[in-house]
Amino acid sequence: MGNIDVNHELQGLCHLEPRALMGREERRLLQEEHLARHGELMAKKAALEKEGQALLEQDLARYQEIDQQLVVRPTDGWSQVVGKAIALRQLGRTAESLAAFSRYGEMFAAADPGAGQYARTAQRLTMSMDALGVDGGVYIYELAPGGAAKSAGMQVGDVIVDYGGQAVRDMGTMVQALRSAPARDRVRAGYLRLREDGTFELRTASLPGEALGAGYMPI
Repeated sequence: MGNIDVNHELQGLCHLEPRALMGREERRLLQEEHLARHGELMAKKAALEKEGQALLEQDLARYQEIDQQLVVRPTDGWSQVVGKAIALRQLGRTAESLAAFSRYGEMFAAADPGAGQYARTAQRLTMSMDALGVDGGVYIYELAPGGAAKSAGMQVGDVIVDYGGQAVRDMGTMVQALRSAPARDRVRAGYLRLREDGTFELRTASLPGEALGAGYMPI
């Protein structure tokens, strides 16, 4: 039995042997095919690298353009400075955002006595957003005597972050929340008040669903 098994295995190995060696011409053609394929792949690689470099340069140029647009300039109006400070914060450039809010206080303090308070509040809010769980808000810079906000205990410097159950992140969401509030029902407003120690206290106020009686701006 052992001899039969060995002979069977030897026959199988013989079948695995090539019946004929590859000829010189066949080898040459195969090498040329491989070289041509290699040349195609290298050309594609070079084209992709060139395209990638062009895209990188475009992104860099676009970034530099945006970067220049976010520089606070002495000729900027108050809304431009605030817009740049908020945009820097949204881009995660916190240190630059803080500096932009500081510039706001410096640039407009002479014309607006409340500019310094706004700048400090904006800076503290920027540093506390993650802990507070907010994405922004609107800053109360003026209260009408006898108005709804003042009667409810709100003060200049407070930051509204919720109105009628709707999150307030900016001027657009504040206007939308005001329009959505029922005209005759009372509305709950959530707002932040900056303490002397630099932390914020979350407060609530019940307001009539009518004119807020306050001037507010983005922060």
